[in-house]
Amino acid sequence: LDIFPFDYCDLKTWENDKAKIFEHVMRCASWMKMQHPELLTDDQIESCKKYQTEDPLSDWEAIHKIASDPKYDGSEDMMMKVILDKYHLERTIVYKTAWFEKTLPHKFETVEVEIPIGWHEILSMRYGSNYMEFPSVENRGAINNLLIVDPYTPYKLYDFDK
Repeated sequence: LDIFPFDYCDLKTWENDKAKIFEHVMRCASWMKMQHPELLTDDQIESCKKYQTEDPLSDWEAIHKIASDPKYDGSEDMMMKVILDKYHLERTIVYKTAWFEKTLPHKFETVEVEIPIGWHEILSMRYGSNYMEFPSVENRGAINNLLIVDPYTPYKLYDFDK
């Protein structure tokens, strides 16, 4: 079960907003990484220094302010503004607000949840029109190479440079 934050958007200002959000996200990520510099290579440390911040909370507040700017309220379009992984940096995925305006009950595994009325359009936009088909064998697997699946193994034992 995935939960994604959606915000109203204006495509005319998105590239500028995305650059600002990305800058703040990088500051927060660098701050977190620098809490354990012993786990970083010299190149990673140098990269973190480019985005140095002493106040990551103010960066997260800035991200929230940009992403949820009330001047966009009521827009016909929505997007996941704060998820700036490689997938989202390479694409501008825009959803129609109407797809989220109502929900309907849907059984998910052992629970009943409310899902957006435009669930098919949302999944098609996000994953492609063939989202119900298995990808080819060579394209299966996680797209996030930092996936940690064992909560009992300390993160320090993982090799993140693979």
